[in-house]
Amino acid sequence: MTMRILSVVLLCLPVALAQSAAAGEIELRGFYQARQPLIRLGNVASFTGIPDDQRRELEQLPLLPAPQQGLSRRVTAQEVRETMSLYGISLPTLRVTGECRVEGTAEAESTTQPMVRPVSLAVKDGPPEQSQSGTDRLNADLVAYLQTKDRIRTQWKVQSILTKAQSEVIAAIERPEISGGQAPWTGRQVFTVRDRNAAAGGKPTIIKADVERLAQAVVAKRNLAAGEVIASDDIVIDEISPLALSTTVILNLEDAVGKEVKRAIPSGQIMQTHMLQRPLVVKRGELITIYSLAAGVKIKATAKSLGDAALGDVLLLESSETKKQFQARVTGPQEAMVFVDTPKVTVDARPAKTEDRTAQRLR
Repeated sequence: MTMRILSVVLLCLPVALAQSAAAGEIELRGFYQARQPLIRLGNVASFTGIPDDQRRELEQLPLLPAPQQGLSRRVTAQEVRETMSLYGISLPTLRVTGECRVEGTAEAESTTQPMVRPVSLAVKDGPPEQSQSGTDRLNADLVAYLQTKDRIRTQWKVQSILTKAQSEVIAAIERPEISGGQAPWTGRQVFTVRDRNAAAGGKPTIIKADVERLAQAVVAKRNLAAGEVIASDDIVIDEISPLALSTTVILNLEDAVGKEVKRAIPSGQIMQTHMLQRPLVVKRGELITIYSLAAGVKIKATAKSLGDAALGDVLLLESSETKKQFQARVTGPQEAMVFVDTPKVTVDARPAKTEDRTAQRLR
């Protein structure tokens, strides 16, 4: 079917879609604490204006494995759209907004895939009189304090060194407040501990602790050629120097699996985000199939791609007949869908001007 017919049909979409999905929206919640190994859309999102049967289907949509305890993963609206496309769910009028940070817990940890695991605190043995519970709490507070000094979240191994008198004081503190130490925050460190509940902050207690900073990241297990798609067997979580950490270093296996290698990566190389990309399913200059689906009517046409694109990307296209340019979202290899964003459009909301603008985009 020609692009001219497609243009005519699309002029009718705003009214038709406003009647069928005028207020359909998926809103990602700001935060979710994982309690199961697989995170589904219903765990992280609220649904508005969606029929019950569609809502139930969307709630069961799998998104990602739960992060390990102590780690988190961000879910964006774009990722939700891409996942819907992968599972063949085409609801172009549905709005997806917001983002959600998913935090791992011990409840979900045992069945999730391997990722960076927090290092358990190593506590130096003290004299018999030392309170082990008080020392454990102190070490946990020291780790939390050190994490505030760390631009990139890593792991810390702490061995506190307490005398008998210090152990008794620490055990009696209700709300400890820690300060002190100095960059690079490793080796033998001196900290000050106060009780927030005590008058004027309480009398400070000076303690010493041996601190070690640990880091793990995704590393290539073998030589990877440009264009390869990374499988779980190609990479591994390995211990690296904390000095090698940066905001581009990949810490979780799930952030690398399924990505395409941009340039050759040697075995043992620390993986970084700029080395990978989502696999391209549309190449510049290709003729691809364009679909428009609304109210049970499916229109098919062809157009020339004006760029490379991965699944879920919005791509600029050129009509094979009219040579006019328009945008569509990539839904598969050499395929794209024309999405008309209509949740805000109503039947009475100046239909003539809305149609004019739609026609201008597609001519």
